[in-house]
Parts: sequence; structure tokens; C-alpha cells
Amino acid sequence: MVNDMFARQSWPNQDPLGKIVLLPDGKGGRLRWVVVGVTAGTRQFGPDSEGQAEIYLPEGEFRTPMLLVRTSGAPLSMLPTIEKQVWAIDKEQPVHDADTMENVLREWISQRRFTMIALAVFAGVALALASVGLYGVLAYSVSLRRREIGVRVALGADPRSVAWLVVRQGLALTLAGIAIGLAGAVALTRLLASLVFGVSTTDPVTFAGVALLLLAVAAAASYVPARRASRLDPAEVLRAE
Repeated sequence: MVNDMFARQSWPNQDPLGKIVLLPDGKGGRLRWVVVGVTAGTRQFGPDSEGQAEIYLPEGEFRTPMLLVRTSGAPLSMLPTIEKQVWAIDKEQPVHDADTMENVLREWISQRRFTMIALAVFAGVALALASVGLYGVLAYSVSLRRREIGVRVALGADPRSVAWLVVRQGLALTLAGIAIGLAGAVALTRLLASLVFGVSTTDPVTFAGVALLLLAVAAAASYVPARRASRLDPAEVLRAE
């Protein structure tokens, strides 16, 4: 039997059943094998490995036999029945290291899962620090414009319009920073490609969520102090300056 990748590479656009495969016999000659079936590809070296072209040959004796059993209920509950079936064939055959496929996969990715959890925690802390820092910087920069806001209001500008003007300027700076940050993040995601499989390292939902969060923080950091300054008495603001 061959897997589907072997069939596509050896006989593209052809029916592989009945085809002949020549393999060395270890004595300088070749053995003729007839393809009687095609199986789906498997990942022999872990869930993150690439599939390979494979051939399955019948063997009279296995040095390290492995038995895979599909069950409809709890897998380990079938272990006594499986042991009885194996010992019915060979009483000397030991049955050991029985486990579920879920546990096997969990153990395989446990180290990478720990690494990803640690990275996620650090990323969350970094995002929180970035949000706090962004809020502090923008709020402080807006507070320095109290005199400007007071002058605008004294000259007849609508306080709400003045507040939104400050917000738009703050969002413009934030958008520029987010654009630079996203470009750097996309470039650095190549370093994470070896830690994940089955998912993309450039998940648009994650990138969009972080960008929207920072925009919301920037809007609040600009609007709250600008709105507070626009509600003050212009004469009081100018006198204080």
C-alpha cells in the first residue's frame, strides 16, 4: 500500500491500483510489489511535521509492534479486552505504554504549549503597559494644551468641537504608531512559526483586536482631559497661565 502523496508523485492523474513498485531486496536484486490500496497521508514525526511519500509493506515479524485501536467509548476502558485479544494470539507478548491519542498529542506539544502560554502572558503584560503608557502620554500632552483650549473656547469655539479636535490629533499619532507596530509585528511573527501549527501566525482578528484596543485607549486619553479642559472657565484658565 502507498499513501496519497506517493501516488500523486509517482503516477500523477492515474489510478495507482495495480501499479508495480520495484524495491531493493538487500541482495543486489529488486522485488516487485503490486499496489493494492492507497491510504491518507500521516505525520510520522509530530503534528507539525510535513507529510512524506510512504510505502507500507507486509512484514512477517515486527521488532517494535504498535497497535492502534479506534473505540466508540472511553479508550482505556477497552484495554482489558485488547490485552485478551493480544494474548489469545501470543501469550508471551507484553502489552505496555497504553495511552489515548489525546494524551500522546498533549505530551508531544506540552513544551511548546508552555512556551506559548509564557509568551501570551508576557504579551498581555506588554499590551497592558503599552495601554497605560499611551494613556499617560496622551493625557499629559493634552493637559499641556489647557491654555490653547481656553483660548479657543474664549474666542467662541464650541467646547465639544474643541474636544474632538484634540481627539482626532491624538488618534492620528496613535494610528501612525500602530501602523509601525503592526509592520514590526508581522516581520517578527516568522520567529513564532516553529512554535505553532495548524494556525496562522498573522491572525487578522488578533492584530485587529490589539489595534482597536489601543485606539480606544488613545481616544479616552485624548477626550477625557480635553473635555475637562473645555468645560473650565476660559478666564480662569488664562489667569492660571
